[in-house]
Amino acid sequence: MTPPSGSALQRVPLAASHCMKPANAEVQGAAAPNEQMSVSIILHRRRPLDVAALHGRQLTREEFHKQHAADPKAMKILRQFAVEHGLTVSEKESSSDRRTLVVHGTASQMQEAFGVTLQRYARALGHATQAQPSLTWRGYEGAIQLPTACAPHVQAVLGLDTRPIAHTHYRRLRPGQLANVSYSPPQVAELYDFPAGADGSGQTIGIIELGGGYEASDLEKYFQNLNLTPPNVVAVSVDGGKNAPGNPQGADGEVALDIEIAGAIAPGASIAVYFTPNTA
Repeated sequence: MTPPSGSALQRVPLAASHCMKPANAEVQGAAAPNEQMSVSIILHRRRPLDVAALHGRQLTREEFHKQHAADPKAMKILRQFAVEHGLTVSEKESSSDRRTLVVHGTASQMQEAFGVTLQRYARALGHATQAQPSLTWRGYEGAIQLPTACAPHVQAVLGLDTRPIAHTHYRRLRPGQLANVSYSPPQVAELYDFPAGADGSGQTIGIIELGGGYEASDLEKYFQNLNLTPPNVVAVSVDGGKNAPGNPQGADGEVALDIEIAGAIAPGASIAVYFTPNTA
């Protein structure tokens, strides 16, 4: 697949969209032309949002929409751009308040629309296992090219490149390696003078997870051991992500840790765990 040549004057590079092939990555070949893709076009705000200037005042939804959502004219221009390239606009997923226009189409259509060459990449993991010997993703090299009428309205185009963004950083004790002392989350909260009696009642804590999952039974055992009532935990799917436990040595550990710390310090709060793919 080769992006259309066209006139260089008709398209310009999108700022901050340049991608390079990561070190130790290998090109596996071109992306399948008929591969179905979902791409989010992020538009600029109608007016910049200066949170500090609000001095703590909360905007109403109406104020936010009128002042800081995407410009309706810009949304219309990008919708027309998508339709002209055979892409389908998902009205359910799109939102002017979120400044997001979600479009669906094939890799071939996306390539033509955004002026990139889509390829498949792979990179071996330093801690590769039989279950996961390498990372694979779809991506491009160079910059996204947009028509001059569209580029000024666009802040980012997300979804063309699916390389993993985040990596786990927690460490487990090695066999035979003993910790001098350990603390439970309530003990840590006390050491940091967390306000007594502030248990989060009536509030919801949102946690973003980019992989892994949790078992409700594991959470129940954890909070029972702390003599705490397990919090109300709800898993929310975003862009196809889901609560998918299965690797205690991987992302599951961080998912559980996030929920356990938040729930132990603020046991009265509800917890919404947003699972989403580990991409931009």
